[in-house]
Amino acid sequence: MGIIQKQTIKGSIYSYLGVGIGYINVVVLMPQFFSTEQVGLTQLLLSLSAIFSLLGTFGFGGITNRLFPYFRNKNLGHNGFPVLLSITGVIGFFVIIAAFFILKPYLIKSGQGNSLLLIEYLYFLIPMIFFRIFFLLFDGYNKVLLDAVTGTFWMDFGYKALNLVFIILYTLELINFRQYMFGFTLAVCFPVFPVLFKLVRTKSFDLTPRFNLIDKQMLKQMMTIAIFSLMAASSGIIVLSIDRIMVNSYLALSATGIFSICALFGTIIKIPFTSLNKISTPFLAEAWKNIDLKKISALYEKSTINQLLFATLLFVGILGNLDNIFRILPPEYEQGRYVVVIYALAFLIMTSEGSGSLIIGTSSRYKVQTYFMFLTSFLTIILNILFIPLLGMNGAAIATLITYIISTVFRILYLKYKMKLFPYNYKHLLTLMFGLVSFVPVLLVGHIDSLILDIGIKSAIITIIFLTLTLWFNISDELSGILKKYTGLLQRYFIK
Repeated sequence: MGIIQKQTIKGSIYSYLGVGIGYINVVVLMPQFFSTEQVGLTQLLLSLSAIFSLLGTFGFGGITNRLFPYFRNKNLGHNGFPVLLSITGVIGFFVIIAAFFILKPYLIKSGQGNSLLLIEYLYFLIPMIFFRIFFLLFDGYNKVLLDAVTGTFWMDFGYKALNLVFIILYTLELINFRQYMFGFTLAVCFPVFPVLFKLVRTKSFDLTPRFNLIDKQMLKQMMTIAIFSLMAASSGIIVLSIDRIMVNSYLALSATGIFSICALFGTIIKIPFTSLNKISTPFLAEAWKNIDLKKISALYEKSTINQLLFATLLFVGILGNLDNIFRILPPEYEQGRYVVVIYALAFLIMTSEGSGSLIIGTSSRYKVQTYFMFLTSFLTIILNILFIPLLGMNGAAIATLITYIISTVFRILYLKYKMKLFPYNYKHLLTLMFGLVSFVPVLLVGHIDSLILDIGIKSAIITIIFLTLTLWFNISDELSGILKKYTGLLQRYFIK
């Protein structure tokens, strides 16, 4: 099993464990013990800190992904690369904090008519921004050292587990809401420390200044990549986060809470996609450096079919258990039913692209990816402005869906006609058909009084039918290999 496959599987496992903890946090506990405004506050702070912290990296993630192969030399402390990261983080934080105070009146105005909670806890953004900036920088560096798992574990699972502790303390009335918010902030800030510890332990955090490689030409290249990467990355995070901010502005903080929890079910679909991209980036950068188009094409093809398989199975699983989702949530969350479906469909479309955006982003044509992302963010904002006043939170979900359809089609066509890469074939169509076939029997099951039994039976039907068809037609060599391996282990175990 290769490094990409191993780390994608590990990253996905940790991410799904994180989803499980997150599910307990924001689906089971928070709706029962926190008001919708309080839920909306935590999700809004996460969205705002995500945007501000990404801007605070100054696009250095793009430099890490594209140029680190030229700095790589463990004996020389990777030629001062950790120093560049640290300097960027410090400068970025102070610039962003200055911007924060400039924008503070607008942020307060956006929350004043809807809830005083945002005004009261707005300053909690400052430590979140600081530590998330350094997490993004250090985790990006750690992943090009071929460790995409540590950051995934702590950001997707560890922080949520720590947050769960504070939620439980709040539900038991051992702490009040303000004390919970201090704990929540601590949980959000914490993941940078284990990543930094890993870098120090592996002797990859040498702070000796070595800038011999940074000549005038290299500096110019770094600045160009940083500018375009910042534009692309900030556009990406805007697409993922702006809907919550705009729902708060147009509707209310309580609507933000309902929307965020319902959208969470849709985002489950992109977990394997995120894990794959984290570990694929350094391999694509090396492949472009060596002009290994055959390797790039193979990775593109494998990523699209494997991502579509996982995404389709999860999408059908969500649809099959849609009624069960709202049996768990309090009645006021019912208004977000279509948000779940639309968001899930949006991420199904987005993940079907596989590593397409990364292939463009790590190539010499990385500027094109920036143009795509800039167009995507502009489109997202315009569509939210149009649809939220008309359709409420469903309008925000529809804006996301349309945005992903347009951006995905554009990138697929660009890769096909400009880079001669097109991985799609009959197996992709079969995968979608298998999803439909596995969903139909669930409609015949009907409603089962026991929630756990209902979820278990419907999920089992979908999974068994879908995986059986996938294996029978050998849709994915990687998935078939994994399933056959573990099937063989089970057979040997029972024979013994």
